[in-house]
Order: sequence, then C-alpha cells, then structure tokens
Amino acid sequence: MNTDDFIDRRSSSAKNFNPIFKMNKIKFSHHPNLPRCFRMLIVGSSGCGKINLLLRMLLTDNFLDYDNLIIFSKTLSQLEYQIILNSYENNLSKKSIRYIFQNQEKLFTEEKSIIEVVE
Repeated sequence: MNTDDFIDRRSSSAKNFNPIFKMNKIKFSHHPNLPRCFRMLIVGSSGCGKINLLLRMLLTDNFLDYDNLIIFSKTLSQLEYQIILNSYENNLSKKSIRYIFQNQEKLFTEEKSIIEVVE
C-alpha cells in the first residue's frame, strides 16, 4: 500500500478514516481570535507561569471550548494539576473549579484530600 491509496483524486485531500470525527460538523465556540481547531504547547523555564497560563485559558468562560485535554509534565503531582485532574474526573464546572482555586487556602487547611475537597 502506498500513500496514493489514501488520496481522493477528485478532491485532492486525504480521506478521513475515522467515521466519528467529522470536523465540518463540530462546532467549537472558542474566543474569536482563536482558530476553530488547534493544538498547543506551553513551554518555558521553571517558575515562568506555565500553569497559571494554562489555568486561565482552561477556566475562563467562553475562551476555550474543548473536549480533549492532554497534559504532559514532569510535575503532575503539583497541587494545581491534581485539582484539575480530580475536578474533571468529577465533572465539575469551570465555575466550581475556579472556586476551589480561589479558596484553596481555606479548603486545604484541614487534613482533607484533594478528592474530598473536589467532591
């Protein structure tokens, strides 16, 4: 099999072999300055604000509309990542997650686990 087998000669575009993924039917409602579909890397030195940027983008209403989030980090054990992970696993709204971040000092003063706070 060669790459010509994957090209539709009439439209000069690659065939989509995933019947579930139909980009022309997916309607995202990102911020108007963002493209309809994209991937992003946030790269920087330690302490430069990568997590802060990520959280602002994820938790700001009407900024990103997403259904898939993959985070690669050497420090996934950090509290911020654990809050995000447990919040999404428990289907919390952006508003609820923002509340946890804004009140984390008060919420985490007792010996509660992240899961208990999120629930």
